[in-house]
Amino acid sequence: IIRSAHAPKSMQTPSPGAGGLWMPFHCEDERTNEWASTTLQEYLEMEYQGHGAVEVVPAIIFKGEMMAGEEAEISGAHHPPPSWASNRDLGFSTVSIEDLVKGNTSHSSRPERGPSSAATAAIVNNGAGLSGGSDHKSRSTTEKKVHVPAFAERYHSAWTFHVPIVDSPALLGEFHQELIDGGADVNTNTLFSSASEAIEFANGCTGEDEIDAIVNCTGSGTLTGDESVVLARGVLRYYRRPPGFDTCMLIEDPPFASERYPLYAIPRGGYVAVGGTYLEDDIEASPRDEEREMLDRNAELLLPSDGMHFEPVGEWVGFRPVRPAGVAFGLNESLTRQANRKLKWVDNYGHGGAGWTVAAGC
Repeated sequence: IIRSAHAPKSMQTPSPGAGGLWMPFHCEDERTNEWASTTLQEYLEMEYQGHGAVEVVPAIIFKGEMMAGEEAEISGAHHPPPSWASNRDLGFSTVSIEDLVKGNTSHSSRPERGPSSAATAAIVNNGAGLSGGSDHKSRSTTEKKVHVPAFAERYHSAWTFHVPIVDSPALLGEFHQELIDGGADVNTNTLFSSASEAIEFANGCTGEDEIDAIVNCTGSGTLTGDESVVLARGVLRYYRRPPGFDTCMLIEDPPFASERYPLYAIPRGGYVAVGGTYLEDDIEASPRDEEREMLDRNAELLLPSDGMHFEPVGEWVGFRPVRPAGVAFGLNESLTRQANRKLKWVDNYGHGGAGWTVAAGC
């Protein structure tokens, strides 16, 4: 039995509007890397089997503003690779901007991969060809070229790797249909205002519909009254994907970006998601005019234009549920006792900006 206030592909929920990038982002939990690794294997297997909702692309994260003399050495000295970079399937490396621009890197080489099981192949082939309704056709990794923007020389170095991108509306639609086909009772127009209301509903289900556990995936933790969750507002615009554009780029360093205003482009299906913001406790539900102007400038910076002006084809605002103490994942003993029978309450919320990154792991 599944209850949700909105349908899975509704833009009023964070997941379909998100860029769908696999990469741990503002999910401060010691278990994140393990969850992310499990999810990475799932996505790579799907992509290997030809699932149209997952595409592996080259990725670049620019690090450290380029400065002169001793300042340049300082700028490049404080960017050790993140802990998740040790996963061999990513092909992660740190390169100089000079080598990146010249193409003298191993960035175009992706680790070889084969299928892990016939069972997995059978599952993912059922959804082959999904692309979120776009006409974009994914090319093999060997056909994908790395796009290095003109401003790259303003940075000291770069992290390069290969990363899965999830066409999130397509995959959510598939998950939803699988549940319905499997006989699940799915209602996407139900909003519980409290944990007590959800428990009352569960206790009222008897016979074949008896419920033995509630899994709370409300993101912000509102059902549990968890006031520690911080909503970090993200805003992005969608642009049509230029022919041959396959590079995911992310920057959080000056002179073009910051942690509050990251600069990124994520090719997803037939579109590119360009961002963005990371604004804690900002609850404005629509993009502001100045944010739209910023995102249009970001698109001009990041996308190969050949003199072409990019017109947005959509925009979106979402709120990342960041829980500083870590993801709430496991049995909630207090609410389990409140249920007053064998019903268990299990929490799974507060994944920050890593929802698609840890989706299969927790």
